[in-house]
Amino acid sequence: MKPVLCVIDLSPASVSVLDVAAGLANRFQAPLTILYPYRIKPDKEPIADYRKGLLQKAQKNFLELEQKLHLNGSLNYEFRAEVGFPGDRVEAFFRQHPALLVVMGEKMAMENNESGLNSLQEMIKRIPVPVVVVPDRFESGFYNLTRTKV
Repeated sequence: MKPVLCVIDLSPASVSVLDVAAGLANRFQAPLTILYPYRIKPDKEPIADYRKGLLQKAQKNFLELEQKLHLNGSLNYEFRAEVGFPGDRVEAFFRQHPALLVVMGEKMAMENNESGLNSLQEMIKRIPVPVVVVPDRFESGFYNLTRTKV
């Protein structure tokens, strides 16, 4: 089955983005792939150490999101942390895995536009599925409301 692809930046707004993505995955009875694209910008430490620290922090922050949304055991999902710009990582994902749709936050969508390498509009043209952009001010609760079937 095709997954719902959720792109997050692990900011506080990621709770709402992940909540919407989990709700849609549940609604469509699809697995959820959570993608955290990050960039490597070390100051004075070796790249390997910097990357290791980023990945450890990402895992810790994702664990906190998992607990906030009570995802454990209620949904089939995977967490992926990958180096690169959001649009590039989404397109790379689509080259290897078909997906049902993409969910991302407003900030991630705008960062895509500001990178100059890959605008949101260009990414939408290249991927053959709907893209849901969740406003940063959106209040979560979608997943919790749709998790139980009526």
